[in-house]
Amino acid sequence: MSGQKLHPEVEKFKAFVVKHPVIIREVKSGKHDWQYYFDQYQTLGERDKFWEPFKTKQKQPEKKKGLKDQLMSLVSKIDFNNLDQHVNQMDQAVTQVKQLIDQFSNKKGQQNAQQQQVQPPFRAMGPWQQNAQQQAQPSYQRMGRHPF
Repeated sequence: MSGQKLHPEVEKFKAFVVKHPVIIREVKSGKHDWQYYFDQYQTLGERDKFWEPFKTKQKQPEKKKGLKDQLMSLVSKIDFNNLDQHVNQMDQAVTQVKQLIDQFSNKKGQQNAQQQQVQPPFRAMGPWQQNAQQQAQPSYQRMGRHPF
């Protein structure tokens, strides 16, 4: 195709498509083919309302930014004074949460110590429990004798 000249209408359509790259995306997605859009272009012309959706979508930036450009634009939008205030507030909040955890863990430790000091209430034991308890005692206690 390098040596052939295109028909003037095709040249105009190509220039029109370059101005409206959304048409290219539509063709690549398979929604319609080139012949469909070329027929619409010939029948309706450039200024028809049919082309409005393609013109409004064109306003979106076509070129994707690289990671470096995105990071630079993000960094340029940061207000470092405001960021410093937020970091200080977060630090204070974390400190308060740590203090609360310490307080609750101290109270829980105190409650556990108090519960260990209180003897459980007397319960009647079954014969299997009595036998196990007697076997756990030294022999001189089972016989009712004390070494002292």
